[in-house]
Amino acid sequence: MLADIHGHLSGLDAIRRDIADADAVLVAGDITHFGQGPDAQAVLDAIAALGPDVLAVHGNCDGPQIKDLLSQGRMGLNGRVITLGDLQFVGAGGSLLCSGRTPSEQDEQGFAQTLQTACQACRGRLVLVTHQPPYGTRLDLVGGRHAGSTSIRAFIEEKRPLLAICGHFHEAIGIDKLGQTTIVNPGPFKTGHYAKAQIIEDQVEVELRQFHLAVEQVKD
Repeated sequence: MLADIHGHLSGLDAIRRDIADADAVLVAGDITHFGQGPDAQAVLDAIAALGPDVLAVHGNCDGPQIKDLLSQGRMGLNGRVITLGDLQFVGAGGSLLCSGRTPSEQDEQGFAQTLQTACQACRGRLVLVTHQPPYGTRLDLVGGRHAGSTSIRAFIEEKRPLLAICGHFHEAIGIDKLGQTTIVNPGPFKTGHYAKAQIIEDQVEVELRQFHLAVEQVKD
């Protein structure tokens, strides 16, 4: 699981073995740092070249070209349900209104509509991928205050996915639970953070991982 890549590909060699062994790589937004469609395509192609299926949503720093690119391809999860094996994956990209200066922000109603419309046909074992975290967990704490989405939380409480992956808040790395749902923010890949998950029947195991990047490699 990757989030907040922000265009940094230098870490892929460090996790090559983990990716090659995975059934799928889930990307929870901010694929680029205010990039365009070709920038996102280069990132996604580099991940896919290591072997597994890639499923992704756009982040608030990914512009309309990237949202369109994902919606037209087989990797995009925003507003979609994609089945791999015996799991269904559903996603919603972008973030809540924050600074107003990033290209992909929306309100709570937007998240609710995207997820409910996509998941009308959801059946069985579900995995949720969003950029914005759900409200009221350790993964949306910013400066001691919760800044997540109530709509995403409501969706989790209603649909009870086995696993939910998010990103957005670089400082809120961790694993939490909402009911029976395991929620994870793997942390920003641009600074070496990622996570591995294993789902066996209804049991979810998640491990946060980090590799070392030289200081010059993480500069924007």
